[in-house]
Formats: sequence, structure tokens, C-alpha cells
Amino acid sequence: MKKKIIILAAIILLVATALLIPSSVYQKWFGKVPTDDKNKDLPYRQVVYVENEKGKLVGLQVPVESIAEDEIHQKWELLTCCFDKVPEGYHSAIHTSAELIDYTIEGTVLTLNVTEDFLFSAGRKAIESIAWTFTNDEIKEVVIKINDEIVNEVGGYKFTKIRRENGINLTYETLFLYEAFPATIITHYDGYSLPITYFHLEADLCEFIIQRIVFETGVVTDEGYSYELSGDALVINFATSQDFPETLIASLTDTVKTNLTVGRLTINGTDTVIYEAVFNPVE
Repeated sequence: MKKKIIILAAIILLVATALLIPSSVYQKWFGKVPTDDKNKDLPYRQVVYVENEKGKLVGLQVPVESIAEDEIHQKWELLTCCFDKVPEGYHSAIHTSAELIDYTIEGTVLTLNVTEDFLFSAGRKAIESIAWTFTNDEIKEVVIKINDEIVNEVGGYKFTKIRRENGINLTYETLFLYEAFPATIITHYDGYSLPITYFHLEADLCEFIIQRIVFETGVVTDEGYSYELSGDALVINFATSQDFPETLIASLTDTVKTNLTVGRLTINGTDTVIYEAVFNPVE
């Protein structure tokens, strides 16, 4: 009887201890990102680039009540003072006490006037986060100012222009950088995207994009394909009749837009047009 009581007490103690262990500890033990579902039912998603548990910047779809008319301020606040709205397991590369005073847009350049606390941000990751959070088809470059002075160094990282073309999550696949070709592969998953700029030795950029996005993901197993790049159009022909998941289509589209100056993308299957899009070329 006494032995049973001891065993029961030990079980209760273990359960109580488990309940007290922070989610971040479970994350380290099991390699999983804890998620906070308190906002999951909100109807809209705003994308900001935050750091995941592996130290990579990802374009996270954050649940919000509405897409604000002033999206610039909304995104800045999600990265700083309102970061508690972001699911657990992620970190902001922008110092959360940094405030956005105001901003201007002239042509394709967005200028952010921020407080001095921004200088405590996480160096290159902060600049990559800003470049990918705030640029789009209309905004191509971001300038940061503090006290009316242009900022060109953060956390020991020096820079000249804040643009997507500078890359993100840099990954080197060769030591011979003078021979390397850069390419940014954007892979979409459920709820987020992962952009990685590779420095590689594949001279054929289209080949590199197709291989990385389509075949290395295992979604399409038949490697019979061809492509034609002419003028401002890219046509890819796959020897398959299976449907492509939406995430794969999004990955191909965004990666093509980021790396190639084309305005049209067509993806053909064996007997059908799988996908076709017209978009603004990268300038």
C-alpha cells in the first residue's frame, strides 16, 4: 500500500513539473515551434519577416483583425510594440522599443523616420527584415532616418541601400565566391514563406530555380521537363498530369519575379495549362 502511494505521488509530481516547464524548453528538447493560437480565428493576415527558431527570417502571416489603411505603420508595430500578436517561437530582428515617427514615399523609395532605439536592432538581419517586409511591386527601396540623418550602419553591419536584391538568409554553396551566381529561392509553406539567397555555381538560373523548387521538394517526381525563356516570358513544360499545390505555384511565381525580369509565367502539364500569370517585371 505504501509503495502504491509513493508511485502515485511521483506521478503527480512529474505531471506538475511538466506543466510548469516553459514552452521554449519543449522547443529546444523536441525541435518544434510552439504556436500561440489565441489570434488564429482573426479574419486577415499581415505578412512581416521575423526570425524563426533556426535563425532564419521567414515571411510570417500574422493574424490581424483587419488590414489597416496605413499598412506601413501596421507592419512596423507588429515588428515592435505589438510583437505580442505574433505567434510564439519567433523573434523580431527590430528592437521592439524602436518607434516609427513618420514616413514618406517618393516614387519607389520608402523613407522611415524612426527613433534612436532602432540602432539596437540585430544588424544585417534587421536590414533584411525591413527590406522584405516593406518592399513590394510598388516600393523597391527603403531608407531609414534618425533625427533627419540617413542611417547606414546598424549593430556593426554597414550598408548602402536597403533592397531585396541584397539577399536574405545568405547561404554559400561554394567557396569560390568570385565564380558564384546568386539566386533567391522563395519557398511557401502553410502560413509562412522562407526566402534563401544561395551563392551557387549553376550558370543556368532557370535550371537552378526549377530544380530547387520543384524536384528537391519531392512534389513532382517525374523529371521530364523543358523551358523556354524569350523576351519577357518564361514557359515551363512538365511531363506530368498531376495538379500542383498552391504553395508550389506561389513558390515558383515569387521566385521567378524575384530573379528574372519577365512579365509572364506559364506552367504547362502534359495536356493542360497548370498555371499562367502576368505580373510586373523586377526593375
